[in-house]
Amino acid sequence: MYHGVDLDENTLFNTRFFSAKHFEEHLIFFKQNYKIITVTQAFDPQFINDKNYVCLTFDDGYVNNLTYAYPLLVKHNIPAAIYITAIGSKQNPYYGPT
Repeated sequence: MYHGVDLDENTLFNTRFFSAKHFEEHLIFFKQNYKIITVTQAFDPQFINDKNYVCLTFDDGYVNNLTYAYPLLVKHNIPAAIYITAIGSKQNPYYGPT
């Protein structure tokens, strides 16, 4: 469960922010050690938990998920769920434009 990806791993706003470089290291590790599945697959009634599976999720849907995380997910062909919150109208650079 991630919250944000930025360039500097700025944890002042949220301690679950990772730099794009660090996040990409996570993606490579997951690809090498787990079968990466979607949240939909994990909740499928026919899902059989017989391997090491992982689902990647992002809480809060910050604009940096689109700016930094999404291109890396596409680059490595990895699915993820990004949950969007209505808090986006707050005046904070991590929330994106108002």
